[in-house]
Amino acid sequence: IIHSKLVTQDSKNPLLLYGYGAYGTNLEVDFQADILSLLSRQWIVAYAHVRGGSELGRRWYADGKGLNKKNSFHDYAACAEHLIEQRWTNSNLICGHGMSAGGLMLGAVANMYPGLFKAMVMKVPFTDPYSSMCDPTLPLTIHEYDEWGGNPLVDRKVHDYIFSYSPYQNIAEQAYPSILITGSTIDNRVPASQPMKY
Repeated sequence: IIHSKLVTQDSKNPLLLYGYGAYGTNLEVDFQADILSLLSRQWIVAYAHVRGGSELGRRWYADGKGLNKKNSFHDYAACAEHLIEQRWTNSNLICGHGMSAGGLMLGAVANMYPGLFKAMVMKVPFTDPYSSMCDPTLPLTIHEYDEWGGNPLVDRKVHDYIFSYSPYQNIAEQAYPSILITGSTIDNRVPASQPMKY
């Protein structure tokens, strides 16, 4: 958690919560010039080190991949809930931030925890892992089976599990946060069609 010395735990602070949680990638906490503007306006910036990353080793990664993927989403929501309980912010002032697989996490959390976040920034989010994993003609699908649990076309358990959290397939009539969603025409991991159809 980083913030100005002027910030107090009074539940009245806008807060940006970063998250990723995939591929065993550590969410690095390093200097980022783009958060200075937020900090100067008494925003709090926090980083959620959820399972699926490797911040706490290989087991931490394994507990957030494949058929354990939902742990990443629940961890991220638990971080948000903790920040609210500790009076750093409230559900009307918290914004999620995720990119690529981090955007997948935000999309799943928006479906699973309505009302927890006021806003989300989803950069080139992987909003439809279900359709991607069901299409072996895509350039990265076969390579990605290990990350997402296997081939959903041959394993019904994998099929049902991915479908159960895939953000696009689970959109429902409920209260969603305001969402800024971006895409890219040159990202071979997340084609522009994913954020567009979401």
